[in-house]
Amino acid sequence: MGLSENNLLIGLPARVIQQVEQFCEFKSFKQNDLVTTREHETRSFFFTISGTYSVETVINEDQDLRYADLGPNDFFGEMSAIDGLPRSADVRCRTAGEIAEMQHGDFERLLKKEPEISFRLLKLFTARLRQTNQRLQDFSTTSPSMRVIQQLIRLTRPSTDQPGQWLISPTPKHDEIAAWTGTSKSFVSSTLGQLIHDNIIVRRNKDMIILDLFSLKNLGENVN
Repeated sequence: MGLSENNLLIGLPARVIQQVEQFCEFKSFKQNDLVTTREHETRSFFFTISGTYSVETVINEDQDLRYADLGPNDFFGEMSAIDGLPRSADVRCRTAGEIAEMQHGDFERLLKKEPEISFRLLKLFTARLRQTNQRLQDFSTTSPSMRVIQQLIRLTRPSTDQPGQWLISPTPKHDEIAAWTGTSKSFVSSTLGQLIHDNIIVRRNKDMIILDLFSLKNLGENVN
């Protein structure tokens, strides 16, 4: 599997894709491996080929903050690759996969030689910035409880086996919900416990069943 389907490169001439691949070093990562951290001195740019990854930072011993989730055909590391400054977050492998790493000097030359890639990078980077701004606004205007409940709502999907039933599958770990909502594992546990007590959700095997989607959405709009 190469880079022809990557969001930054898709549709470009084969010669460009081949040139990019020639400058890359392909690496495999296992679940929970750190791909790069704020302490790394390298300023490489990365293309994701397979697997899933999280962009995160540690706030304190009990709390992480998740900035983004990345999947196949995505990319990261563009900020340090462009300005040469230290990285602003860590990237962790969530499910095993492969990544193509390009040294920042080669990446810089690529942007100068292929303006179409530079333009695409600018558009995608702008989209990410807008998402970050929206998240910051949400953090400043919503309570921790509301953020946890809204994250559950975002993860909820209709069941493929039981018509009319809604669920979250698989049930996310407490630390993952905490990282996305800027809270702690203990706070997430307490919030979920209250939802279970109120018969709004229930855990069943590896899934979380939404017993009362209307009430959950109502809490997501009105909880303090």
